[in-house]
Amino acid sequence: MTLLETLALLTLLATVSFGIFDIAWKIFNNKK
Repeated sequence: MTLLETLALLTLLATVSFGIFDIAWKIFNNKK
């Protein structure tokens, strides 16, 4: 794995994690 591939993978993981967190936060706020 090259440095560029590792960087791309980390960016993708960060984006997916942020998306999941954003959805979970919206669901949590809607339950109040």
